[in-house]
Amino acid sequence: MVSPLPPATCEQHLANMGQVLKTVWEQETVEAQLAEIADYMQQLYPHELTWIGLYNQADQTLTTQTAQLASGKNFLWQKIGLQPDDAVQQVIDRGAPAAIYDLQESHRAGEWKAIAKRLGIHDAIVFPIQRQEECLG
Repeated sequence: MVSPLPPATCEQHLANMGQVLKTVWEQETVEAQLAEIADYMQQLYPHELTWIGLYNQADQTLTTQTAQLASGKNFLWQKIGLQPDDAVQQVIDRGAPAAIYDLQESHRAGEWKAIAKRLGIHDAIVFPIQRQEECLG
């Protein structure tokens, strides 16, 4: 797992978060809001990939909303299918974050296994995005 870079103080962290939320609120499109969130996450947790997807419960897919790669590679996957035993699907079902170790070898990684191999990613932290009782991605 990746450890976040600690802010100087708790107050500084809250001030930073407040500024990010203000900036997100001021954006005119959902895409711009997601890009702001991804930028903040990349600063807080510097890693190879920051990815946000929207969950479609009817066909159990995630649709890429934003993807930022530190390496500059392209993220080629627009829709990612999920299976009931996939770790990402279980995170969505439970509504709780989880760490997935070695995506390239995990039998529970589903389509993320191929993505991890292409991008050279091994471990992942998956955070569900929820609104009220609904998981958005």
